[in-house]
Amino acid sequence: IDRLRYEGISYDTRVSSYGAARECMPGTRIKVLADLENWALGDGLKKVYWVVGMAGTGKSTILHTLCHNLDDKHLLGGSFFCSRASDDASNTRLIIPSIAHSLASTSPSIKSQIVAALKDEPKLAERTYIDPRKQFRKLIHDPMRTSLKQSITKYKIIVIDALDECTELEQVSALIRVILDFAHHIPLKFVIASRDEGSIQKAFCLSSDIRDDFVLHEVEKDVVEGDITIYLTSELEVIHNRERDDDEASNSWPPQDQLSTLVDHSGTLFIYAATAVRYISDGNDLYKSRLQTLSTQVSVSETEFGSSLDDLYGGVLKEACKRLDKGEISCMRELMSIIVFLQNPLSLKAISSLSKVNSRSFLSRLASVIYIPINNNSDPVVTPFHASFPDFLIDVTRCSHQRCPSFGALIPSEGHEMLALRCLQLMNTELKYNICDVPKEQTVSRRGTTNSLYETQKIPAALRYSCVYWASHLSKVQKLRSDLVNALDDFLKKHLLHWMECLSLLNKLEAGVKSLATARTSLLQFKETTHELVPLIDDSQRVLQMSFLMIQQHAMETYQSALVWLPKQSLICRLYAEAVPQAPRVILGLPKAWGPTEITIQTGFGVCAVAFSPDGSQLASGSSDNTVQIWNTATGQEEAKLEGHT
Repeated sequence: IDRLRYEGISYDTRVSSYGAARECMPGTRIKVLADLENWALGDGLKKVYWVVGMAGTGKSTILHTLCHNLDDKHLLGGSFFCSRASDDASNTRLIIPSIAHSLASTSPSIKSQIVAALKDEPKLAERTYIDPRKQFRKLIHDPMRTSLKQSITKYKIIVIDALDECTELEQVSALIRVILDFAHHIPLKFVIASRDEGSIQKAFCLSSDIRDDFVLHEVEKDVVEGDITIYLTSELEVIHNRERDDDEASNSWPPQDQLSTLVDHSGTLFIYAATAVRYISDGNDLYKSRLQTLSTQVSVSETEFGSSLDDLYGGVLKEACKRLDKGEISCMRELMSIIVFLQNPLSLKAISSLSKVNSRSFLSRLASVIYIPINNNSDPVVTPFHASFPDFLIDVTRCSHQRCPSFGALIPSEGHEMLALRCLQLMNTELKYNICDVPKEQTVSRRGTTNSLYETQKIPAALRYSCVYWASHLSKVQKLRSDLVNALDDFLKKHLLHWMECLSLLNKLEAGVKSLATARTSLLQFKETTHELVPLIDDSQRVLQMSFLMIQQHAMETYQSALVWLPKQSLICRLYAEAVPQAPRVILGLPKAWGPTEITIQTGFGVCAVAFSPDGSQLASGSSDNTVQIWNTATGQEEAKLEGHT
């Protein structure tokens, strides 16, 4: 059962992208929470409750409090709080296993049913399992139905927060459809929160008869303003008591007019109030002047430049840029570009490796909008406290010259160009043969040996990131500068095999095939400057596809078997054959050039029919042994086998 367990995803262990996880302050969000609890405890026919709200309306805090209240009543069946701050918490495919693990702890009967399902089909617990419908049926539906016969008297509540923070929204849509299809038949209710993303909305709209909706940003403004007033009064009192002189009264601050103005500027956005509190608190003994600055900002009704949240973010940037010269501001912009455009968040240490500057000294100036771990060597990642801040930074009309004269908006294509270059430069510097420094005798593959012998924690986080995502950043570049072309040329001609070894050890080799395909597509836009690199990337992709299974199981075979059967005219063979003397040589029988077939798939039985998925990433084959197999078209590997078909 522990194969279904993941860290940092439940309400009481969650990793928040926006700072320390917390409950609603006592006395706030009373009606919202009451409505949610009444629905959860009621006998209504609708089994799914969709809490939808724009960024900053406090969805996660509300659901955290709901979970705590349900847990106290022994009604919480499980919770999954999605977050970009964690690979696990942003992986849709881990939601069903995690919920199953939580349900197993609520009943010995349910646990025994789930364990039996895992023994019967161990693949159900794998993090790459691709069939959410079957996984839900085997791990949740069937165990709950069996237990229902053993007299379950109350519904358990499953809470899933921030689905929009998962990295694959197609998988999110599929999960929603599965939950809606099965919810009628099991003694569970589901509370699901997200922003109003198009694909999520479309999935929910398919089954309006089984769900209730609650639009958080449509709650009456005076109710939300009352809650924000309570929150700000309490938080500002804490700051005042911390910083005030001994002879100063505890109730002498804040001035009522300044508090009222701050409430007005917050509107219905708790994120504005929370960001303002952090900004005031970070001022330490200047906290009073910071509140005064915020309260004298022009309100939204009086400005032509946009909302009060934008004014707040603009003020934070102005303050951060004070007493910095142009070079220092440029460093801070580059660091913010890294944080905003990263495909996955990184730690402070990893960001420093990519940026080549002391990131803490610059980012500490933005501590009211950026989460920065206290310890330089700690694992927590650096993220914006709220998604509204990156949205502001990349909008040239909001992060305008009037608001941020020194900083300026971040341009996505320029940010991705910089990250592509930094990733390639880092790989060209740090990739090497035997990246994990294992003893020489372990570099020779033997029957039964796998990559599990290697200590992959020796591979730095920044290098891991660069190996997986360099091509993703390259695909978003609009201008290809010479330094980027030179770095890519150096990578392909000197470090390609080192990269394949590293990806194999990280269990990310499939990402390598996709990266080369992505890079090829990107370079075709710039034929004049990359005409020599495209054939090299084509050749690299064919090498990796031909030896995929071998390299995936044994990383060091990259330098041995993978080079043995290459065509005589292979560019990779010419580049690396002399540099890798340990690779065997074939004297006769090698083809002259690559043939027209990219991948040959061996099914073991005669194939009666085939069909490609709409995006071409998968191939289904029906065989004479009454099975349907799903294949990865990039690697030729089997992803699933469905038995019992005619």
